[in-house]
Amino acid sequence: MNTRNFIKRASALGTIGAIVLGGLIIGTAVFMVIGTGGAGAIPTTALSAPVAPEVTAQTAVVAAPTSIDWQPSFEAALAQSRASGKPVMVDFKAKWCGPCRMMDEQTYPNAKVIAASQDFVMVKVDVDERPDLEQRYSIRSLPTMEWMRADGKPFASAVGGLPPDALLYAMRVANNRAQKSS
Repeated sequence: MNTRNFIKRASALGTIGAIVLGGLIIGTAVFMVIGTGGAGAIPTTALSAPVAPEVTAQTAVVAAPTSIDWQPSFEAALAQSRASGKPVMVDFKAKWCGPCRMMDEQTYPNAKVIAASQDFVMVKVDVDERPDLEQRYSIRSLPTMEWMRADGKPFASAVGGLPPDALLYAMRVANNRAQKSS
């Protein structure tokens, strides 16, 4: 076999190997994203059949949350926390609060914040509509984020209009505290 034929065959085998390896990596990544048993997960029997990478990639993108799932009330959030075992993140706010609006417009739509919110039951409480909760939790500045257990007992808090990176840090700290205390 001459050098030219050897190089052609080696290139062809290298290309086939790269395609197979790429398919394995994509398949593994998609299983990690959507094969966890949650809503919209692909049944494990479907994972054994060959799937075109284009379809798989689209399915993985669709499975990612695009917004935070806010609970309709403080009481609903506590009930959801009891049912799910997740801690609650309460955003104490008011309609007239500028930093609160900034978080609604810039922080909460952030993709990383949306992803991190999946670890919590999320709820917004307007202190003008719920002065009882403002008093119970001694809210003195807005916005105030309180992380609490299903019984309503807080274990972490953050105060002020936080940009995405600062809120993500506070969420990680709160999540670590919740895991250590459970």
